[in-house]
Amino acid sequence: MQSERIAVWSRNSPQPASSRYHVRSIMKDNKWVRLLAYITGMVNQRLLLQCEYLLAENRILRSQLPTRLRLADAHRSTLAEIGKRLGRKYLAEMACVAKPATILAWYRRLVEQ
Repeated sequence: MQSERIAVWSRNSPQPASSRYHVRSIMKDNKWVRLLAYITGMVNQRLLLQCEYLLAENRILRSQLPTRLRLADAHRSTLAEIGKRLGRKYLAEMACVAKPATILAWYRRLVEQ
């Protein structure tokens, strides 16, 4: 029995044609891999829809609140920890309580101490 080996490449490194064929042949032969990819895609789609819903809900609720929210340090540190993991680029798309620079400053002040 021949051992199957799956190689991992970075996005920037080109994959040899023979290796791409080998990985594709494993994908075609292994029904479990295809099933897992299908289920993973379904879960990913559900998570994207949940995020889209929560963003819309937050926008609606935010429009009904006063113009400025007063946050306690505990709330700031929670948002800062998640915002740091999310990164500035995606935080800019998501954050509505404060600007990304402010949230990352909260991280430096409250979490990194």
